[in-house]
Amino acid sequence: MTLTLSVTVATVIASSWAGASSTSIVAFNGIGLAYPYALTAHGQYVWIGNNLGGDERAQVIRVNSRTGAHLTIKSPLLTDPYALVSDGTAVWVEDANSFAAARGNIARIDIATGKVTLVRRLTEQVHLAVAGPYLWAANGFNGTLLRINRTTLATTTIASPLLDFASGVTADTHYLWVARAEGGPLNRGSLTRISLATGAITAINSPYFNDPIALTSNGRFVWMPASNHVVVKVDIATGKVTKVSSKSFSVSIAITSTSRYTYVASDNGNPHPDEDDSYADISQIDDATGSVHVITSKLITSPSEIVVLGSHVWVDNQSSAPPGTRPKNLLVRITP
Repeated sequence: MTLTLSVTVATVIASSWAGASSTSIVAFNGIGLAYPYALTAHGQYVWIGNNLGGDERAQVIRVNSRTGAHLTIKSPLLTDPYALVSDGTAVWVEDANSFAAARGNIARIDIATGKVTLVRRLTEQVHLAVAGPYLWAANGFNGTLLRINRTTLATTTIASPLLDFASGVTADTHYLWVARAEGGPLNRGSLTRISLATGAITAINSPYFNDPIALTSNGRFVWMPASNHVVVKVDIATGKVTKVSSKSFSVSIAITSTSRYTYVASDNGNPHPDEDDSYADISQIDDATGSVHVITSKLITSPSEIVVLGSHVWVDNQSSAPPGTRPKNLLVRITP
């Protein structure tokens, strides 16, 4: 394991978000991002999975959201970090290297020490969430859900047809939610609810669901991107499903939420006026009204993940623009 502590340089750019002139963007471009993919946040830290290219070359980077100082963590267990979640004590990593050879794994990073330990080997991709005392790992290939005690690492396997084709997982106080890429009345997607209190598994279906790849819950609503410029909202209390439409939802990749707003990152390919690249859209949806506010920035061209920490929205950005034009692979902080 290798730990490297250094300080980033933040570039501040003023922007406007649907008429809100106070919106600002801060790009952290001094942390050595090569191919940022996974992203999570908790407390004062933002964590990024950074693939450096080639076999067994990756790292997880911890960025202090207040000071910009960053810590780079390397380990033989970190070769291709695909997903990150944090419970405040540890960061849990799904490493996607060579599943077929049982070289993929779930690893645990101790936040206090930076120590990386193996939780279990994987042969297939899973989706991670933290809820209650457990780490949950949904496997869409075999319709199982791993419930891992975060203290003892004791693991229970839950199997159900309602877990087949899992494409994302999230949690709130009462439920674990699994998005499914198939199932439902049109076989275009379904939503599975698991009670954290009883373990009861229930399906929620709607013709509005269409190949969901991500989801988020704020305890009142579950939100999922759907294709054709649509994001769907599921009322947890009633099960009612409504849809919100916007041109900014063209290719929605990631989604996160607060008690009031939901944020959607979409790689829409909006033409960039002065570079061989394109703009992406970050959309803010008001939970109460469904109104959508959109921001585009030359710093956000190909987002892979989006999270909220405090009053800020964080995006890890990839770019295909040619070298020398501007910083490409960035951690971006948006203050709405």
